[in-house]
Amino acid sequence: IRLRAHRLKLKKSRDKLNWSEAEVKRFVRDYPWNSNTELARRFHVSRPTIEKRAGKMGLKKDPRYIQSLKDKIRGWKL
Repeated sequence: IRLRAHRLKLKKSRDKLNWSEAEVKRFVRDYPWNSNTELARRFHVSRPTIEKRAGKMGLKKDPRYIQSLKDKIRGWKL
């Protein structure tokens, strides 16, 4: 199968391009407040796919979310 796909110059899609409108809305709503790992789990894609999708859409994490992560890290005992 791989040889045939290679001969036909077919490539496996690395990004789930066909997100439904509902998925896109949910992604836009959830991205600023959730980790990329959690979003990858929810959308059944890889973390780099989440990062790529957010970049293409121009989405950013909410500054309050970033601050909460920094506060968590400061509280860790090393």
